[in-house]
Amino acid sequence: MLPLGAKPNKRLERIRRERASLVSCVGEPLKRSVSRTRPGMFATTRKLMASTLLIVGTALVSVVAQSGTAPRSQGSFVLERGRAGQFELGMTVDETYRLVGREYVHLVASLPEGMFQPELQIQLPGFPGGPALTATIREWPCGEFALWGILVHDSRFRTSNGLGVGSTLGDLKRQYRAARVTGIDTDSGPVVVVSELGLTFRMKPARSFTDMSRVSSVWVFPQPDDVRARRCPERPR
Repeated sequence: MLPLGAKPNKRLERIRRERASLVSCVGEPLKRSVSRTRPGMFATTRKLMASTLLIVGTALVSVVAQSGTAPRSQGSFVLERGRAGQFELGMTVDETYRLVGREYVHLVASLPEGMFQPELQIQLPGFPGGPALTATIREWPCGEFALWGILVHDSRFRTSNGLGVGSTLGDLKRQYRAARVTGIDTDSGPVVVVSELGLTFRMKPARSFTDMSRVSSVWVFPQPDDVRARRCPERPR
């Protein structure tokens, strides 16, 4: 119970509800799986989360029809507020599977700051070095699992003025005079935030940064108000 007069932490409560919803996807099969497991097998929370994610991933995949034997080529690679090509914030997991084919979308777990976070790793033709995009998924704000933020690894994705993976700090400064590297000593690493684009340019780690320092990935950061207005305006806040 909360102390008298204390205000509830809405963000924490929302995360707890989303985590409970993920676990509810597995229901009794997970309970039976755990009951059959040898004592000590789930010795850590990390292992239990991994088991839960595996079953949740199977549940998500099972409801999506196979959409072909090869991923569809993406005609657009424009990076902009709330979007990386044809992938937009708020796009559901089912829509993502249908767009590229379920065998090219993989559900994985990450633990940023010790918090369980499901992600979709999306492979695209023409980018052989792993996932072209990594998208975090949440049920907020429309009540269904959807793309919350998108991390772009593929250098083909570019802003209208040509910025993307492989661009230099000098390129960023020429387009946005206020651009500067922040977060150098943080866990997330050095970044250049361009708020008007809704993008964060993650820099390759270094002791110091010059105009030749390069962007290693681009984060399309969450826009829950935009997603709500576009996809579920009737949903209460």
